[in-house]
Amino acid sequence: MWDFNIGHTFSDPLLDGNHIYVANQAGYMYAMTCRDKYGPLDARRISWEFRGKGPINEKAETDGNLIFFGDNAGYFYCLNKTTGEKKWDYKVADPETRSFRLFSRPYAKDGLVVVGSSDMYMYCFEQESGKLLFKYKADDWIRAKPVFKDGIFYFTTMKGTFYGLKYKKGKVKEVFIKNPGIHPVIADLVLADDKILYNDSDLYTYVFDLKGNPLWTKSLIESFINDEGERIFTDEIAGGARYMSKPTAVDGLVYFGTPIRFVYAVDAETGKEVWKFEAGASLCGAPVYDNGKIYFGVHSGEDEFYCVDAKTGEIIWTQDIGWVWGSPNVSDGMVYISGIDGNVQALDAETGHIIWRHRLDRSICSEPAVEGDQVFFGSWDHYLYGMDKKTGFINWKFHLSGGTDSGVQIVKDGKIYLPIGGPRFRVDAKTGTVDWEFFEAGTNFNVTPAYYDGNVYCSNWQGIGLGGICTVSRLYCLDAETGKEKWKGLGGGLSGPVIGKNGDVYIASVSSPYFYCYDAEGNPDGTAKIKWMYKMGNKVEESTPALYNGKAYIMSSDGFIHAIK
Repeated sequence: MWDFNIGHTFSDPLLDGNHIYVANQAGYMYAMTCRDKYGPLDARRISWEFRGKGPINEKAETDGNLIFFGDNAGYFYCLNKTTGEKKWDYKVADPETRSFRLFSRPYAKDGLVVVGSSDMYMYCFEQESGKLLFKYKADDWIRAKPVFKDGIFYFTTMKGTFYGLKYKKGKVKEVFIKNPGIHPVIADLVLADDKILYNDSDLYTYVFDLKGNPLWTKSLIESFINDEGERIFTDEIAGGARYMSKPTAVDGLVYFGTPIRFVYAVDAETGKEVWKFEAGASLCGAPVYDNGKIYFGVHSGEDEFYCVDAKTGEIIWTQDIGWVWGSPNVSDGMVYISGIDGNVQALDAETGHIIWRHRLDRSICSEPAVEGDQVFFGSWDHYLYGMDKKTGFINWKFHLSGGTDSGVQIVKDGKIYLPIGGPRFRVDAKTGTVDWEFFEAGTNFNVTPAYYDGNVYCSNWQGIGLGGICTVSRLYCLDAETGKEKWKGLGGGLSGPVIGKNGDVYIASVSSPYFYCYDAEGNPDGTAKIKWMYKMGNKVEESTPALYNGKAYIMSSDGFIHAIK
């Protein structure tokens, strides 16, 4: 019926009467009339606007003639919803700068307004005066909207903790603190029929009575619990999708991304969280480390590419380049990035400035490879490109029999080992000519290979359609010079192999919940020589293991990152 451009927004609109209240990243809150008589460019559509001190990335709340919301600069506001006039504001003491949404959505009722924050406090104010009645420090960020009834305030944290607080005569008392789950809660709480309901990021729904007693729990994905207490998804397509980020391990920390927009740094020995950073979109690639910095792109949300401090997670710089699926690559002070929009680019690693940018014909989902003075990109336009890494000039391009998806080409001694949907290639890095190709009918080679001691280790999968259910996945050992098969075994599919210092091959599987360790030489009869296997809670999508200090780190679709000795 109508539209109106307000700029980049990550704040859900609030419909109240004849007005829509919506905010943007520039820090503006708009009240817009719903009436049809104004055209899409008519400024009379806006009844009023108010500019805060920072981006407003969360939905507002109204009660009576008041509207409440917070911004990322640490200010929580109360305005007259009819005029936009500010009644009061409150500044938190220490805003969490690593959060994309500093405040949760507020909850306003009975003359009070409560709001959670990523500074780990839950705040309660008088609506009319703005007087802070109390603030309570929890065990983690409070992302979900809190609720209250009969003097008890209910909220959850990103540790999965569920709180009930009683406020009376200026004092706060803990009624209950429960841990029904260990996964983050970012979806808003719902209060209905004297029950509290919420979902966690493990896709469970929890329902409690007002005293905090659990009433029931249900998986949001159809599943059953087996005799070992494991949840088994009956919908394998939906179960666990997008837990794909490859871990990066360096200097005692392990870095990884999640589909719920967070990048984590955890202690490599204990798994204890050191810091987390909230972006405005999902992360599927690896957070890449170089010279004390972590680099990563995101997709399905904002367009920013990030550089953050590896020790603290604080932002060093950002650059607006569009959505990114794969990992970046850092070489000689430049960051090379593939774009879903078809652009490949090189940024200055210190400043984020764009050095060069080149538009290819279709999307690029895999990460680039670098050797010598060239950078290599594989694209969905069915070409592999060899480009000058300083200028972006295309030295050559080679036509493939399919597009490169998430599997990454690797370069060793002037040779490129390349996965695509069909065969596996070895291509000369200088000329772009094919040395050999390996193919097995009915399979997809779409996984990053590994090179060790004259052999190439790669995997494929068989299943029902691209992105469908994988039924079988196999790991192959090929002679790097000839492409001849030496041995094969189970594992892989979408997760690539890595080679340890002792020559063992480590790989997860998209067709089973097992993590495998193979002897690199295999058996004389062409079969794989398995040394051990470890069972996780689910399969592994596109995550590839990281080896560090005697441990393998891998992200599984069970929602956990596993450290395996």
